[in-house]
Amino acid sequence: MSGTLPKIFLSSLVSLSLGVAVGRYALSTPKADSAVKPSEERVQVQPEASSPATPAPVAIEPPVPPASSPEAVATLEKENELLKTKVVELEKSLNTMKESEKLAPIYDSEESRAKLVDEMLEITEMKKQIEDGFVVAADMMLKDVQDPEKRKAGAELIKKHYSWEKFSPEIIKIYTKVYSADDLQRINKFYKTDSGQMMLDKTPELMSELMKTVQKINEDAAPKLMPELMKLIDKKGEEKKAPEPLPQG
Repeated sequence: MSGTLPKIFLSSLVSLSLGVAVGRYALSTPKADSAVKPSEERVQVQPEASSPATPAPVAIEPPVPPASSPEAVATLEKENELLKTKVVELEKSLNTMKESEKLAPIYDSEESRAKLVDEMLEITEMKKQIEDGFVVAADMMLKDVQDPEKRKAGAELIKKHYSWEKFSPEIIKIYTKVYSADDLQRINKFYKTDSGQMMLDKTPELMSELMKTVQKINEDAAPKLMPELMKLIDKKGEEKKAPEPLPQG
């Protein structure tokens, strides 16, 4: 029994020594998740250099127009009305062009041309224009006649020789010679439009202004032209009357 006790004592002492050693080892060993390597302890994390901040886009506000004066507003309204008028005129012109293209096929002959000329003379009221022109011409021819009876007789005489009945057949011949049936059809289409009617309405005024201009030019030119013209004619006559030189021999 005396031998058994020392063995138990030695066994207990060894176990105790082992337990103490294991405990020290466990206390001295750092945990895995909190372990820091020596090299990592010396490395100081430097803050990253901050890049220059990108400026946010600046919204550009449209300039605020200054308060318009009443005069400026009136001018803008007037220009707006002019633009509207031009647009309406362009639309009418476009419609006129479209309508002018809608033509019925027609056989081109002297008879068809003559019928279209008759239609045109009726649309344009050319008879009235021609007769009014004859009256104006008669007044110009008789401007120096003071006696009313003689002026009336002279006007009747002029009307006898310058009448629509004598003039119209020649007009028809001229138009049928110059224009084809298709041309005359297009002309009549145009005269039936608003633009064509406007042109016809202003034609008498236009012709009156043209005749006044021609008359004024004649009145200004005649006093200077006639003496020079007569001098030239007389000179040509004298050259013709000059005797031929006698033959020498």
